[in-house]
Amino acid sequence: MGQVKVPQRFKYMQGCTACGLSKSRSQVVVGSGLTRNVTYMFIGEAPGREEDEEGLPFVGVSGRLLTDLMAEAGIDRRTVYITNLVKCRPPQNRKPSGKEVQKCWVHLMLQISSINPSVLVLVGGSALEAFLPGQKITLVHGKMQVSKRGVRVFPIIHPAAALRDRKWQPLILQDLKNLSRIDVNREIEFSPRIVP
Repeated sequence: MGQVKVPQRFKYMQGCTACGLSKSRSQVVVGSGLTRNVTYMFIGEAPGREEDEEGLPFVGVSGRLLTDLMAEAGIDRRTVYITNLVKCRPPQNRKPSGKEVQKCWVHLMLQISSINPSVLVLVGGSALEAFLPGQKITLVHGKMQVSKRGVRVFPIIHPAAALRDRKWQPLILQDLKNLSRIDVNREIEFSPRIVP
């Protein structure tokens, strides 16, 4: 277990016992990256085994693929913030329950409001479901949308899907390339769907 630098305002999360995931984790995986002047905040589902061991998000096989695809698209991982819906690893890497996501929601909202990114990049179906209930990642990936608070959300297919079926990798790369070309300082057309 390494020593991970966590911003002071997020340190309280390291002692969280709000749900049962606190009993099986090695450590809380708060997030990593820039916390000021951030254009993109990537939000995944939950830490996996390697993330739980290292205390950092997206450092396992799918995280390395995401980092490579970001770099190929012109997005430097060191210039973004990356976190997950839940901060503790679910046993056997299962999908976090709705109750677990709900318990961790306050932490994620604090991160979003504190970091104030221009775009939330929703990585995979679970992150999409949390922000756009009822939507399918295969239908809305790569389409910019906006929340009622004016936060732009941009869903992408989870890199784990590309590890299972390589057909998704070019789509993830293309979506990231399109994302990197968006001028976040000017008005753009959004999908008509408004999210909470």
